[in-house]
Amino acid sequence: APSHSAAATRTVAGGAAATSFAGGYGSASAESWAASSGTSAAVSAPTPAAVASTARPGMPTDGFISSVGNPSIGAKYGNEFTGAHTSAPSATGAAGGGAAAAAAPPAERALTAEEKAVVDALRGVLAHVGTVELRGADKKKVTEGATGVDVLEKRMAQGALSAEVTASLGQLAQACAAYDFRAALGLQTELAAHEWTTHKDWLKGLKFLLQLALKLSGG
Repeated sequence: APSHSAAATRTVAGGAAATSFAGGYGSASAESWAASSGTSAAVSAPTPAAVASTARPGMPTDGFISSVGNPSIGAKYGNEFTGAHTSAPSATGAAGGGAAAAAAPPAERALTAEEKAVVDALRGVLAHVGTVELRGADKKKVTEGATGVDVLEKRMAQGALSAEVTASLGQLAQACAAYDFRAALGLQTELAAHEWTTHKDWLKGLKFLLQLALKLSGG
């Protein structure tokens, strides 16, 4: 049997000196203890340096070794990272970008002579009501009217008006040029009855402007 001093030079799986077992069990060697427990005496325990490298500061070390940053350990226990979770642009996001591009406003063009005559007539009404000092609701109507004319001009440049709407606006412009604001307001009301859903963004402003012009003209 190995001597007591020889047993002291060997280590077992738990990392304890063989003499601790020899002292407790008489002359039993580390090899015989390992054989009876089914543990190979040749297996080395993790070194303190390896344990310390994976431990968090201030926490006790218990011999557990993380597979994070350790490919060999990860592969052994099925925790190997393959990069399968790398994110990629979603099809939904790409489709959303295409929809936003498709919704871009159409390019603007120069106004036709008929369209320009309408805009000029309405700006003439704005200049007419602007000669009077206004307050409160009447002043707000001028602001709404100016906004309506600006929007109408933009819609014309985008080609957003039908031939029928443009023709009615031509008649409205002629009434404004003749200072017949009652007739002009009647044409605006007719347009609103049929085109409000599509063109309310400028029809509302025209209504306020023509109402104010009619009021100031004594009609």
